[in-house]
Amino acid sequence: MIPRYTHAEMGRIWSDQRRYETWLLVEADLLRGRTATSWPSIRTDLRNAGADVVDRAAVTDGNLVTSRNPDDVEAFTSALIDLIAQLPEVRQVRSPNKLPA
Repeated sequence: MIPRYTHAEMGRIWSDQRRYETWLLVEADLLRGRTATSWPSIRTDLRNAGADVVDRAAVTDGNLVTSRNPDDVEAFTSALIDLIAQLPEVRQVRSPNKLPA
């Protein structure tokens, strides 16, 4: 059997700017102990999922970038670009058959 890993386990970047994406993070239990922001109407859901909720245009916590709503697109985009810029340089792209299981 081939082991499966989630994006979070592999250290991949998560970004969230819409309400349904936030609920996906809640359901996947990826917000516990993390700092995040969201639409005001679902901040209680984030708190109940264990997140430290703040009211800022964009928040980066590890490999997670969240924003409040589409009006914050500039701050969200800047935060995502800053996070990507911190990643190590990719010198070679592996073929799909050589990716981690």
